[in-house]
Amino acid sequence: RELKASAAKRKPMILIQEADPDRGGLALGAAMRDCPDELKHFVFGTLATHRQVIPWHRVHDYQLLTMQMIASHIVYTCSYANTASGMRNTVSGDTSENPRETVTAIADE
Repeated sequence: RELKASAAKRKPMILIQEADPDRGGLALGAAMRDCPDELKHFVFGTLATHRQVIPWHRVHDYQLLTMQMIASHIVYTCSYANTASGMRNTVSGDTSENPRETVTAIADE
């Protein structure tokens, strides 16, 4: 129900895949197969515009990388949306050198 509502409102979405099958992880092919046909394009994109899938790992260092990828996706999505409204996003902090730093997005009016 929530996925259908998100698709209807064209809300941005991030796909995060649990990598551990013992914790409910599902192979991407199985997730695509189980997804209702009317939502596949919204969830996974098309061949030309496929949606990036971010793997979720249980190892601490990989979790930091996953969080960095999620933050980057959010900043990009906000930047894309705010460009149309005249706002500009900037990111302070370079996490490539120190992945433990916090990435902050600041919207400038």
